Amino acid sequence: MLPNYTFKRLRSLDAMRGMAILAMLPFHVLLYGGLALEEAGGEWGAKIPELSVVELEQPLGTGLLLFFFVTGMGLTISLARRSERQSPREIGRHVILRYGGYVLAGIFYENILQKILFGGGVNAEELVQGIISGTIFSGPIKCLGLTAILAFPLILYLSWGKLVATSLVLTPIVGVTLYYVLLPQASNLPTVLIPILTNGWGILKGLPIVLVGAALAKLVLQGKDVKKKNLTMGSVITAAYVLIPMLLGTGMLHILIAIWSYHHAVLFTLGTSFFIFGLFQLLETRNINLTPLTVLDRSSVFVFYGHFSLGIALYLLIGAENWSMMWLLFEMVVVTAIIWIFFYFYSKWRWGNPSTW
Repeated sequence: MLPNYTFKRLRSLDAMRGMAILAMLPFHVLLYGGLALEEAGGEWGAKIPELSVVELEQPLGTGLLLFFFVTGMGLTISLARRSERQSPREIGRHVILRYGGYVLAGIFYENILQKILFGGGVNAEELVQGIISGTIFSGPIKCLGLTAILAFPLILYLSWGKLVATSLVLTPIVGVTLYYVLLPQASNLPTVLIPILTNGWGILKGLPIVLVGAALAKLVLQGKDVKKKNLTMGSVITAAYVLIPMLLGTGMLHILIAIWSYHHAVLFTLGTSFFIFGLFQLLETRNINLTPLTVLDRSSVFVFYGHFSLGIALYLLIGAENWSMMWLLFEMVVVTAIIWIFFYFYSKWRWGNPSTW
């Protein structure tokens, strides 16, 4: 269980999640808008494979796993709060309902609503086959929800040290499986492995990150001051991934793609996560206003699907024949501004002034 914790809401964590969401908005618009630009005769989408300095093919390709780290921390804090008044069974029911809701929301948006809006209808047979094969559970939000459900018993019962040890054991097992078992058979992999391992946000790819995030949250809740350690360790790892490619002549564009082979993804994500969280901890102790970032924190799933919907609507409104880099940058600014303004006033209405959270 989670004994002897002093619970409080961590604005540094709220700001970290808000920063991740805010950075996600222009990244997704540029990436997917760039692919649309390629369809309209541009070259951005064609250049994407050239910008990466690591392998992109499945099953090695891995999306940026920062949200898994944040989820591990947030889930641990939530469990600590609930353990004061709820039994393990009640806590488990809450976790399943909450994160299972993420999975269902992802299925509805990606597999039903999008098909209705752009494909003309939903094929019930395809949905059933997707459930049987597991492909319907692919995608960042769905895999994130399933990973949280899988992780919560470990977070509930293991100490921070045992969580780190579990992550250290699991990471090389997953890496060896990806490289030496699945990669040679990538073209013939059973689809049920897609949400578990071969998807860019595969459950077992994200689980080690969740566990380390949970371990750090337990240390913070126990009153440990880890700001300097986070900053030092995180800055060394992050700097290595920024400086070494520059010295090799690859420039900085690979950072924009944020898709790494698995072993790079785990280390890079942990390094940047430690650094960002430590930095926000430092800013919080100095009473720096973090409200511009925290306003997006509590509605992250809605932001995720909302910005896709806005981007698609603007793209359809403009029309592929008129698409250009100028319109792409315009879309990035408009979508990001609308999302932030909407959720600022929504958060203020729902929970009060964000500065008081």
